[in-house]
Amino acid sequence: MREELAWKRELLKRIDEFAKYEKNWDSYGADPPTVEAMEKAKEVASALMVVPAKDGGMSVGYEGECSGWWMEIAPDGSIRA
Repeated sequence: MREELAWKRELLKRIDEFAKYEKNWDSYGADPPTVEAMEKAKEVASALMVVPAKDGGMSVGYEGECSGWWMEIAPDGSIRA
């Protein structure tokens, strides 16, 4: 459980770091992330779930109020969305 909290904390911290980005951060004219986009990203990141699948793979998913998604990682490491 502590490991789960640690990776989520790191992910949320990484999203906060994007607030430092300025116009043209990618040298191709990209706009910096908006506060609204970063807040939604943190909401999604906080709700991410990673669980084992019955076939020996893993499932990564998100379930929000109005939508959700799951991605399966097969035992061989390939990704099925």
